[in-house]
Amino acid sequence: MRELKYYKIGEICDISRGKTYTKQYIANHSGKYPLYSSQTINNGVLGYISSYDFDGEYVTWTTDGVYAGTIFYRDKKFSLTTHCGLLSIKDKNIISPKFLSYILSINSKKYVNYASSNPNLTSNVMAEISIPVPPLEKQKEIVDKLDKFVTLEAELKAELEARGKQYNHYRDQLLNWTTPNIFKNVIESERTVLITDLFNYERGKRLIKANRIKGDIPFVTAGHLNDGISEYISNEEKIFENCITIDMFGNIFWRPYKFMCDDNIICLGSDFLNESNALYFVEKIKMTINKFDYSKQYRIKHLENHRISVSFIRNELDHKAINNVSLLLNTIWKYTNNLYAGLPNEIELRAKQYEYYRNLLLAPANLRERERESTY
Repeated sequence: MRELKYYKIGEICDISRGKTYTKQYIANHSGKYPLYSSQTINNGVLGYISSYDFDGEYVTWTTDGVYAGTIFYRDKKFSLTTHCGLLSIKDKNIISPKFLSYILSINSKKYVNYASSNPNLTSNVMAEISIPVPPLEKQKEIVDKLDKFVTLEAELKAELEARGKQYNHYRDQLLNWTTPNIFKNVIESERTVLITDLFNYERGKRLIKANRIKGDIPFVTAGHLNDGISEYISNEEKIFENCITIDMFGNIFWRPYKFMCDDNIICLGSDFLNESNALYFVEKIKMTINKFDYSKQYRIKHLENHRISVSFIRNELDHKAINNVSLLLNTIWKYTNNLYAGLPNEIELRAKQYEYYRNLLLAPANLRERERESTY
């Protein structure tokens, strides 16, 4: 029986990249085949087009940007943008695509170049990554176990998403002034204004990973995971507090605490902004923001043209109505949250459990131990 061996990715895979797809092309060639980009939301799907570049089992990775080094298992028919790399296995008698995706998900982030202003994991670097490869039967055993964790986590996320849609339905009923709704008596009148007429705004400061000092101040980067908090640092070069943040992907959060953020984040602040009314403005912005990604990023120029409808009375913000709406939003959120109480914690627990067993099962020492056991 073949012993555990180490291979460089370039030895066992053909490596290539995706190609350029414009938004106009995607709009003009709408279809059923997924086009994957560098983003991680929605499994990386940028859109669906009428043709495909690949058909079969492959492993892809995000080559650059915030999510550089993120690994995906892909199958069936699909296409990739230029921000994605593709690994095509030369001999599936050596390694399976699914096992390759799992083993690479442990190691890939170690090889990302964070010193660059735009983090990246190039094809040349990927080709030199060395991974342990056990016999195929052991690969299958490991894949079967890890697949069970992934399936459970996906089911929990689907349930969480369904409850989120329920909240959004009631939110839209409450905040959409142009549509008759069950909350029509809460607000007397609204006016459409520029966000920049309501709030002061400022971009965060670029701080590459090499210059970040560990500490207890949240450091916010672009992304939805963990509310965009990527790590905790002690740098105090540009501290924000009591702000609404909008990142380059259009993710919006209220942050009542002290934090730092990079230059892909815009911070909105005002003397009137507080815990009692923040949710009102967050949801108003969410309802009017377009979709953004790496190819179209939310920047100051978008903010300066971004309008929302807000409650006014006698040419001033109607703070009483705004606070009442915020209170209702919080009540609705608590109601829908109670319906799936514990789901976010359960998802987090399952994710940690998955990572623990993945790292345990795929540790080289354990792979060797399993190989020795299988020979008896």
